[in-house]
Amino acid sequence: ATLYTVGGAGALAGLGGAALAPFAAAATGAARLALAVPFALAPPAAAAVGAVAGAATKVLSMRGGYHPVLFPLILIEMEGGAPSLLGALDCVCLCCVCAGVCAAVALRAAAAAERAASRRAVRINLGFGDFVEACYPIMQRDRVVHAGALLGAAAGGAIVGGAGARSSAYLPLPVAVAISDEPAALAAAALAAFAVPFAVTLCRRH
Repeated sequence: ATLYTVGGAGALAGLGGAALAPFAAAATGAARLALAVPFALAPPAAAAVGAVAGAATKVLSMRGGYHPVLFPLILIEMEGGAPSLLGALDCVCLCCVCAGVCAAVALRAAAAAERAASRRAVRINLGFGDFVEACYPIMQRDRVVHAGALLGAAAGGAIVGGAGARSSAYLPLPVAVAISDEPAALAAAALAAFAVPFAVTLCRRH
């Protein structure tokens, strides 16, 4: 009975997946097209869309929406193996912004433990493209730093959107730049997203 049940369940699941595959492929294709349309506008309009999307990416992540919303959309975009617009926003507006905040704290924090934790956050965000939550406690304690982080995300997002740059997080930053279809634009976006919150946080930690 167990063999029949397990085998039958696998067969039914396979048949169901095969039957739904064309509809799922059409749905993911439509989603990819819809995600690309706003960034196919004229560069000034696409940059404005990117700025809003960059700040929204940061807010969405802080409110727990990254894994249920943004991450599945990134996977849909990258289904065929190509880099992603949302992946570029992830890299720039989350990883680089967090690295900027934490780099400033690493330079100015009074406590050795806080400096060490911030240095680790910078290394992970720039070296592995992850650990974007490290800056959230700092942002929550200081509204000016919070605003600086959002401004950095908007600045980086504007460059990504204006150029239509695609890439991915979860990679060392140089690799994320190298695989981008617009490497110069992605590098500029990463620099802007890092520099703005870094400067604001550094000023707040005088």
